[in-house]
Amino acid sequence: MTTFLDSNLVVLVRPPMCFSRSTYSSPVTPPIALAYLAACLRQKNIPVKCIDAVGEDPAKLRIHESLDCHLRGISLGEIIDAIPMDAKFIGVSCMFSQEWLLTRELLEKIKAARPNTIIIVGGEHVTAMPDHVLDTCEAVDVCAIGEGEGIIVDIVDRFETSPDTIPGIVFRRDGKKLHTGKRDRISDIGNIPLPAWDLVPIRNYHEFGACNGINNGISMPILATRGCPFQCTFCSNPTMYGNRYFMRPPASVIDEIESYVDEYGATNIEFYDLTAIIQKKWIMEFASLYKQRKLTVAWTLTSGTRSEALDDDVLTELAETNCKYLVYAAESGSNETLKLIKKKIQLSKMMASIEARSAKELPFDAT
Repeated sequence: MTTFLDSNLVVLVRPPMCFSRSTYSSPVTPPIALAYLAACLRQKNIPVKCIDAVGEDPAKLRIHESLDCHLRGISLGEIIDAIPMDAKFIGVSCMFSQEWLLTRELLEKIKAARPNTIIIVGGEHVTAMPDHVLDTCEAVDVCAIGEGEGIIVDIVDRFETSPDTIPGIVFRRDGKKLHTGKRDRISDIGNIPLPAWDLVPIRNYHEFGACNGINNGISMPILATRGCPFQCTFCSNPTMYGNRYFMRPPASVIDEIESYVDEYGATNIEFYDLTAIIQKKWIMEFASLYKQRKLTVAWTLTSGTRSEALDDDVLTELAETNCKYLVYAAESGSNETLKLIKKKIQLSKMMASIEARSAKELPFDAT
């Protein structure tokens, strides 16, 4: 029988970035998921340490010969050396499927070096393929499905005693994989504690000049919403979040922006939302508060958004609140293709929105 340590220390790990050898680079972004998980653990007085392989050395590039890919960040050995000996739970993120082979290698090395720890994996890839993850990596003890904030706290609280009572996980028992069922989404996302950026090397990203869109100096990521009400066939959202869309109160987003300006000297705020602007009322209130607080920091919508709410009124507010960059997620100019991928947009309305935006002299990208 495995004997676990008395400490409840949780170590959250972001592996190195993994990308094609034929690609010069790939976007370097701070680990907002780890920062949120760390904040929730700290709120419950659970000791937590973050190891962000990319953030520790974002300029470090090398080739992984056996996987035939580029890696960015510190080595797997350096990650393991940074894991305290008294760690009990180790949570590892795997967002993209192309990262799984490298992540699996890291997990196996961690288990060999820290055999008495409970290893948790989560993220988009794990949520989509938990059985495959468990079947192909014996080092994994439990898979977290979907949003991880509540799951990670529950695992620390009772995984060793009653894992069946934790919704949203898949784990092994007596050689079988047990699914505990779907976990309810976090609906009141305004009450999730703000990301614990002090626990990750965020200033290394600033010095590196990491950003997703226009480099306006010191960029900080933010999430104003979670999920997406649409069901595009190419997107992981239906599996990760379902079709429920939740918005934070605009005032809480403004408060967070102000805190980043004060604490980090942020000159640019990057919204990582899947679809940041859907409800016109929300964005108009956000813009009104932005002006009331006399904010001048730039902000960008780098992940792609829809055009339904981007009418002349909204675009005017974007221009007046220093929105510097916006990506239109058109996906295709073919109505037939849009129908096949369930991308529910009207091209004529999108083009009208783009033309209106151009009239405001706001830079944009159509992806």
